[in-house]
Amino acid sequence: TELQAAEIDENEDLISVHELYNLLNAGIMAPYIHDPFYLLMLDARSQSEYQQSHVITANWQNSVTKDMRFLIDPVAFLDRYSLIVVYDEKSESVADSRGSGPQLVQRLEKLGIEHVSLVSGGYGAVQESYPFLCNTKFVAIILIHVSLTNAGF
Repeated sequence: TELQAAEIDENEDLISVHELYNLLNAGIMAPYIHDPFYLLMLDARSQSEYQQSHVITANWQNSVTKDMRFLIDPVAFLDRYSLIVVYDEKSESVADSRGSGPQLVQRLEKLGIEHVSLVSGGYGAVQESYPFLCNTKFVAIILIHVSLTNAGF
């Protein structure tokens, strides 16, 4: 029926935390995580939440939109990536318009980007299942580097 088809389409945009882990570690000679155009991971949470901790290799959602190449042609910029994965704090459905993750997925799909997925359960689910993928020390190192660089060292 039409209702079942709608449910299937909605679920196609979701990936589990286990699928995310497999995406990060898949590869023939080396994990695809080393390929800069394989996977673009976007954190749809607030900037302060992102700065406290995020999934390794993730970019904060607004950092991508500041890239000049994105401003000139967002579709060409995003089409460079084989996959785009979005996560927020805990969204379970792309249809949930209240969550920042589903909203970002919907915006990207309206641009014509077809290879966008939402992590089911969001950052909370990733942190619970794979805490080693959630990096707080890396953020601290960057903040120290930035403060030393700005101090003139």
